[in-house]
This record gives sequence, structure tokens and C-alpha cells, in this order.
Amino acid sequence: MKERILENWLDSCNERTLEAPFCFMLLSQGYTVIHLTRHSNIEMGKDIIAIDPQGVPCAFQLKSSPGKRITLTQWRNEIAPQIHDLMLGKIVHPSFPPSTRHRSYLVTNRDLDEEVARAIDDLNRGWENRGLPEIRLETIVRGQLLRMALDHTPWPTEFADVNILLELFLDNGQGPLPKAKVSHLLETTMGLYSNAVPSKTQLVRTAASSALLCALATSPWSRAENYAAEIEAWVIYIAALLAACERWGITRCEIYNNLETAKDTIFRLLGKLCEELRMRSHLVEGDALADLPLLRKVRVTQLVGLMSVYGLWQRIYGQQNEEHFEFVRNFCLTMGSQMVVWGEGAVPQFLAYYWFLKEVDGSSNSDFMLMRLLKLIATRNGKQGPSLADPYQNIEGALLEVLGFSEKEGKDLAEPSGVSYMAKGLLHLVAKRNWKQHLRGIWPDLTRLAFLKFEPAEPWQYYLWRSGHGINVCEYPPLTKHWKDLQKEAFDCQDSSLPTILRQDPILMLLFIMTYPHRATPETVKWLDKMFRKF
Repeated sequence: MKERILENWLDSCNERTLEAPFCFMLLSQGYTVIHLTRHSNIEMGKDIIAIDPQGVPCAFQLKSSPGKRITLTQWRNEIAPQIHDLMLGKIVHPSFPPSTRHRSYLVTNRDLDEEVARAIDDLNRGWENRGLPEIRLETIVRGQLLRMALDHTPWPTEFADVNILLELFLDNGQGPLPKAKVSHLLETTMGLYSNAVPSKTQLVRTAASSALLCALATSPWSRAENYAAEIEAWVIYIAALLAACERWGITRCEIYNNLETAKDTIFRLLGKLCEELRMRSHLVEGDALADLPLLRKVRVTQLVGLMSVYGLWQRIYGQQNEEHFEFVRNFCLTMGSQMVVWGEGAVPQFLAYYWFLKEVDGSSNSDFMLMRLLKLIATRNGKQGPSLADPYQNIEGALLEVLGFSEKEGKDLAEPSGVSYMAKGLLHLVAKRNWKQHLRGIWPDLTRLAFLKFEPAEPWQYYLWRSGHGINVCEYPPLTKHWKDLQKEAFDCQDSSLPTILRQDPILMLLFIMTYPHRATPETVKWLDKMFRKF
């Protein structure tokens, strides 16, 4: 079964969807990946640049084909010009001197026609006859890729996990990502439910192989170009990876290549999503008559959140594409008013928009948006009527309740009412911005709420989709509170409860709480605000 599924997956890949899995195949074989192309005008025929176990630089050009084989026509018209750049163009990267020779590879998930194989042989012989045998094109074709995938892709041992993998693999990829299933599969593969202590070497190897399983399980969303779902999948992979590191005492340096490759993949997916939005004249999905206005607003909320992350990423790390950044700025400023609070799970998307707005808009619009959000939560959750869905509820369930299609006959009396997981974090942000009179007006509504948060028993369990060990902390705000005390509490950023590795990367932390909204604790929100606003 494993071979048939991997073969089917490999045959369905195109150049884009093969890039990340191939990088992790290289990592599994001891390579160090140092560059993953953004497919810009200066690509120079090199999709991936890596260093092999012997320290030799290697450049890889990935190609696919609509048919089962690379034909001579495709070779001559499409591939050969890029191969010239691949072989002769110098690797321009700080890791190498400009004169460094590299090995060149053509990688394809197809077979080569005999004429193409002959053309490659003639090319290599030509350079050898000129006294330059070191200039040579090597190939990695379908059979070799399949063997690499078979050797390095783990397979679930439990029947239930195999069933989850098959359900994911056979999905059409058009809808939201089943995050609970993906996280369970990756957490199990990383050994997070086992008490066996892996060696550092074993954990690093498992990190690369788990990424291949992630790519395999979520391939339907990749084929459907569902970039938002792909981004969530790689965030879930990173969460499982960091959970294993925190649990077993592995440092960031030891999983650096796996972590950075996954982050590069997310950044490229954000760029792809930006390009798609630039090309589209509308945001309707499927049948326009069936695409309800509420569903479009939910989609806009997710897109504005992701584009805000993309803009913050470019601004903070200096990876700025001027055209993309200007589009992201205009898109967020234009579409931000259409965002909808479908539940408390949407709050991290609003926070991403808030922090990006602080970067590009000097007015107080971002603060007004934040105050409206806090007032909405205070009034909706403080009443006896239907409250906002809590962040543990997925978007599908929340929308079914809003639209009246929920299978629940009535409100479960065991469910908490008059509570909020997000209000305290938002309250602190508004207090830091010194909006005293506004808070005075909504304070009575806030005192009718109980502020909830979950504290995992161990720091590494913060990364889990669901943690069975920990405590629920409930806090009731007092009827009155001194303004100085509230501001002191808002500015007091205690980040010791946050995971060590995530504290080194605010963008990754933001992506994490957007994917895992139930982990957006008040401490997390205050820490992110400190990082993005330098307060």
C-alpha cells in the first residue's frame, strides 16, 4: 500500500509541489539546504542549492511534464536553456566563494525519453572533450525519487493512523484543512505520545521524514493550490517538530535546516497566495449563488490575516518585494472593513491585521478596530443569548451554528457561558494604547465575563493541538480597577511561560496562534505586541 500511495503522489506532483518534499529528502540524506528559489528573474536555473555530506555545493533544477516522460521537444524548447544556466552559472551565495565549482542535477518525477538521455550524454561528452569533465549534468528521475521517498517517508503503525492518512490523501483539497487529523498524524510520527527517549540523531532524522509525511498527507490541498491550507499544514509540522525539541532537549541549531526549510516553504506559499490575489478580479469560490456573503467575509478575514503576516514578514526580515508589499498594503486597507468575527478563533487574524496596520497606517484606525472587537466580545459573550464560538471550535462548526444548521438541539448546559478566552489579551492592548475613556464605557460588560485560559502541564505541550494535562485558569475581573494598576498589568510581559524556541521568532508565533487560536493566551498576545511594537 505504501508504495502505491507514494507512487500515486509522486506522479501527481508538479514542480512547485515537489520542491519542499525534495528538500526534505535531501535533508534525510545528510545534505544541507541553503537556498530555495522564489522563482524570480535571477533564478539562474537553480531551484534548490544544497551542500552534500562531503561538503560539495549542489544545484538542482526541478522539472515535470504533462505526460509520463520528458520528451526531446520539451528538452530543447524548455529545459535545455535553463540547464545551460544551471551548469555554467556561478552559485551566488554568501556560503561560497564566487569561483566555487558545483554539481548540477536535473530532477524530474518523470522518465526520460531515450533521445533526451542521449542529448544529456552528448552534452556531458562535449564538456569532457573540451577538457572540462567537472562540468557535468547528473539526473535524478522518477524511479530514484520513488526509492528516496520509500526510504525516508515514515508509515503509521496503528490502523487508526493509517485510516487518517488515507482520508487525508483521498480528500479533494477544496475545503479547509482538517487540522485535528493532520496534527494527530504528525504528533504521533514525531513520537510525542511515546515515553521512549529518542537520540538526537534519530530525532533529526525523524524531523525530515515527518515533513515528507506532511507533504504526502496534504497533497490534495497542494494540487488544488489551496495555499491557506498548505500554510496551516506546515505550521502544524513546525509545531510538532518544536514540541519534540522542547520535550527531549534538542536545541534550535540541531533542527535548524528542517525548521528553516519549512519556514521558507511557508514564505513562498504566502507569495503564491499574494500572486493569486493580484490576478483575481473577485474572491468568489465555486458557484457564486451558493457562496453566501458570510462565507465570503470569513474567507476575507483569513486572507487579510495571512497577507498581514506576509507584510510583517517582509518588513521585519527585510525580504521585501516592493510590488507584493504595495499590493498587500492596499489589499489589507481595502478589505479590512469586510472582516467578520465568526468566533473567538478569528481574533488572531484580526491581531495580525492590527499589527500590520500599525506599520502602514499612522492613524488611530487600528486602535478603533481593536476596541470594536473587544466591545463585541464583551457584549456577545456576556449575555444569556448565543455567544461567540470559543477558539476550540473549528470554523465549520461555528458557521453551522451561525447559519442554523448545527445538529445541536439546544445549548449544552455543561458548556461555559459568560466566558472569553480572548478578551483579556485585547483588554491589555487597549490599555497599553491609553484608551481610558473607552474602557470605562465597556468595563461593566467586561465584569460580566470570566477570563479563561488553559495552562499545559509541561511547556512542550503548548504546541499540541489538544493537551490532556494542564489546568483551566478562570479569572473574574473586579467591578472597579485603578487605571494605573490595569496599565501596569498590561505592560508587565511575563514570557517565561511561553515555549523557548517560539520566543525567538515573532512571525512564527503569530502564524502558530492563527493556526492554533486556542493557544493565544494573554501572555502570548502581550509578548507579540511587545515584539511588533517594541513597547
